[in-house]
Amino acid sequence: MKQWGIGTIMYAGDNDDYFPDNTRGQHTSWVSKEVAEFWEKYIMPQKFDSNKRKKDRGHVIFCPSDEWHREADLWRNSATQYPILTGYFWLPHRLLNSWGYNVNGLEGKASKGVAGWHSRKKINQTVFPGSPSQVPTLVDRIQGFGSFSGGKLKMNNWYTDSGGKSIPTANHPTGPKGEPPGGNFLMTDGHVEWFKLSQVELGSNGGSWQCIYKAPVD
Repeated sequence: MKQWGIGTIMYAGDNDDYFPDNTRGQHTSWVSKEVAEFWEKYIMPQKFDSNKRKKDRGHVIFCPSDEWHREADLWRNSATQYPILTGYFWLPHRLLNSWGYNVNGLEGKASKGVAGWHSRKKINQTVFPGSPSQVPTLVDRIQGFGSFSGGKLKMNNWYTDSGGKSIPTANHPTGPKGEPPGGNFLMTDGHVEWFKLSQVELGSNGGSWQCIYKAPVD
């Protein structure tokens, strides 16, 4: 994860403090061609494999513990097909119209929303909540199925079915139901923090998919 932090800071230094353009990405883990080009130059390529082999555990575009997005990455049918997947939540420089990025409070209500974590384009851009150095850019996928209503999150399932297999949906799926104990958060200044699952709130959702990454930042 720290390799991402170094690469992001280097990219921003070469590009007037901008993050890679991910306005053609979707949701929280699908990224644009521009982000893939950033990976190739500053981190490592996420190449299409026509033989449909999963990325190995040392491939830093995916968390070593990630199963679900390694599996879903095999859906890609050509080297020119975008958006493509990472095994993390990659937050910045997105459009806000393809996913429920602000489900947990309105951005205008400063104590709640995290939409600005996604819409910010520059590494030093001020958003709320969090100062630029504290806002996460990359997060372990704490992701599963459930519902969010009345400000309360209820998780129902930490597995999904694909190709006749039951696959854990989150990174670090070590709990008795496949739930993770928490996740690593790469902050904008390049440092990494671990937060327990109990410390993190819902960040965004779509349908029954719930993505949990609203970390307690000041």
